[in-house]
Amino acid sequence: MRALLDYLSQYVRTLTVYGFAGSEKQLTELADWLDGYGVHLQTVETDGSGPGNVAVLHRDSEVLGACTVEGLLARADIGAETGDEGEPALDILSQFPAEVVVKRGLSVTEMVRVSREYERRALREGAGTLHAGFQQLSQIAGSEQTMETYAALVDAGVDAYVYGYPDTGLENPPFTVVEDRQRDLERYWFLLYDGGGNPHRTAALVSEECLTDETGGDADGAPGGPAGSYDSYFTTAPEVVADLFDLADEEHGDLLRLSA
Repeated sequence: MRALLDYLSQYVRTLTVYGFAGSEKQLTELADWLDGYGVHLQTVETDGSGPGNVAVLHRDSEVLGACTVEGLLARADIGAETGDEGEPALDILSQFPAEVVVKRGLSVTEMVRVSREYERRALREGAGTLHAGFQQLSQIAGSEQTMETYAALVDAGVDAYVYGYPDTGLENPPFTVVEDRQRDLERYWFLLYDGGGNPHRTAALVSEECLTDETGGDADGAPGGPAGSYDSYFTTAPEVVADLFDLADEEHGDLLRLSA
């Protein structure tokens, strides 16, 4: 899944606030608001010699827009007067919607919620192919609701494939089980759905578990959350989903049944 994550990383956007002059409460509320757009917030202290309280939206070194923090707070309805400061925020806000939402350090509960949403898309369509990585097969075997969901997908007409390290067995499941015996996919929670020919139903979720030295991972790999959480990318954009299918076929074509 590394190639998929590298591809999706181009959608990571950050809002850097220089010389923030507001309260910690405003900063927390702003971070929560931006998180809804998949935008990461960071602050940089200044020496006061230049303009302060300025927000710059960027993707790596590419600047996407800038505005005053007052205008942004007013637009987000976070304790700021609208006045003349609201207008500069409009251009930068137009950059917030994204084809890919980026979330750092999602909990298992949050990951399940997103997965269920995408599984329901496939269930409503009742066609196409869905690939889901569970890391270990015990993750699906131990959840009656998940087993029922994937059985329902097959009954509805969806070709469902589940992947995981075979730490347990699954007795006669109606969906196709692919054993990841080499553990190539064990660090990743993913779901790819081709929409069954309907571009409005495509969906993809690609996540990497945040590991620490204690859990066998690399703490220098810049994971965004504690062990057991996930750095996640998810999208319903047809072009992006198609690219992810192609990349998955290139990287794991011997394992993923993408052409079945």
